[in-house]
Amino acid sequence: SRTIYPAIISRIFKKKLKIIVHFHGTDLYQLKKIYKLTPCVTNFFNGIISPSKKFSKRIKTEISPKCQILNYASGGVNDNFFKNLKKSPKKHSLYKIGFIGRMSPEKNPFHFLSIAESFFIDKNINMNISWVMVGEGKLAKKVRHNIQNSKSKNISYIDRIDPQDMGEFLSELDILIVPSLRESLCLVALEAMASGTCVLCNKTDGTMSYITERENGFFLDGTLKNDRTVVYEAIKNITRN
Repeated sequence: SRTIYPAIISRIFKKKLKIIVHFHGTDLYQLKKIYKLTPCVTNFFNGIISPSKKFSKRIKTEISPKCQILNYASGGVNDNFFKNLKKSPKKHSLYKIGFIGRMSPEKNPFHFLSIAESFFIDKNINMNISWVMVGEGKLAKKVRHNIQNSKSKNISYIDRIDPQDMGEFLSELDILIVPSLRESLCLVALEAMASGTCVLCNKTDGTMSYITERENGFFLDGTLKNDRTVVYEAIKNITRN
């Protein structure tokens, strides 16, 4: 989201300058607002780097059908930090389920909270689950407030985790839930998979590029009832494997 405006300003003052921008989900959202006012804005770019093929198609369809697009999935996953440290099969009965991301509307953190609370409310579900949310952002204060006032006392909150510790943290999770409304890649999901952690996510441009239903992850549909069932099934799958 920080690449668009400097690129546009640079083109205005240096018309012969070749400009290649790296797009993510927020960049497209911001550029679409500008595009409504000035459709020629996409002519300012000589090329666009996109983190996934499906997101590239969205760029071409929605704003820039003629611009050259290169697919490059950010910096990838560093296998020095993200390794599968899990013991298989799972022996203990405590399951740890996490959310890691910016506390903002498009990341949909309150849906994660709703799922967590639904497991506490439904007395027919007899599972020992620890829920943890990690992230900062404009919704962080409200998320903390909701956790403090939740009937479930098994939900915790962490502001941030040092990058060098993220691999170990992800490996300690049994499930990572990614309820984002849009993702052009979602690197944390790839890092979780490299750490041997089961990923549950919405169908977005990014996640649909590498998640195959029930083979290396599970898809959510955004409804509380169905998503709670998906979490339940994922836990059972972990237990079996």
